[in-house]
Amino acid sequence: MPRTPPALRRYLTEDEAAAYLAVSAPVFRDEVRRGLWPRPLRRDGRPMWDRAALDARADALSGLDRGAAVTGDAAARAAEEAWLRAIDNA
Repeated sequence: MPRTPPALRRYLTEDEAAAYLAVSAPVFRDEVRRGLWPRPLRRDGRPMWDRAALDARADALSGLDRGAAVTGDAAARAAEEAWLRAIDNA
């Protein structure tokens, strides 16, 4: 079976997720560690990032607020506010 190009896949490797967000893999890894981006899922033992989860977080950070709407809870809002504070202090 042919491999689906990253642009069409729902789940991304760390390198693909970093490229999708226009940062280097080390920067992405650090931002995930600090809680700025969602943690990976495990698929066949490999860490994979859900493109929709990355989009939801990016939407929330840019003011579109889709991340909070998707989860619908105060924890999502608190995580987003923590992310914004962390970026301001980085």
